[in-house]
Amino acid sequence: ELEIVLSHWFLFPEKKKQDRALPDSDPQSSIVELSDLMDFVDNEKELKSYVQVFIKQSDEIITILQNNCKDGENKAWTDAAHKFKGGASMIGAEKLRDLCDKAQEMTQASANDRSQILKKIECAYEEVKNSLEKVTFKYRTA
Repeated sequence: ELEIVLSHWFLFPEKKKQDRALPDSDPQSSIVELSDLMDFVDNEKELKSYVQVFIKQSDEIITILQNNCKDGENKAWTDAAHKFKGGASMIGAEKLRDLCDKAQEMTQASANDRSQILKKIECAYEEVKNSLEKVTFKYRTA
């Protein structure tokens, strides 16, 4: 767990991953890369639980971002973007993580600029959510 947290700031030598079938191995699922999360969870039930928590919290964060598309400095905006970036990183959603990183850096921004990046974040999040729903569906049918 510590290595996962520290990996946001430090590069670690590549570890050989245990051989296991990742649920996102088809090309469509490249939206998320669950290998780090798969190292963190012990079983399929924990994976599904984590995905559910991620989606619930992400839906709440989207609402916070929507309510804070305002001009000027906005701590609620940057805090929400930071939290979203961490969750996106944990599930390997790099596109979403990068967008949240840009949003987090918008300490002084216009409502219009924030609204534009929020639209991109919402689209990327929908892609992530759809991909994660496919993952949990694969587990339900496996």
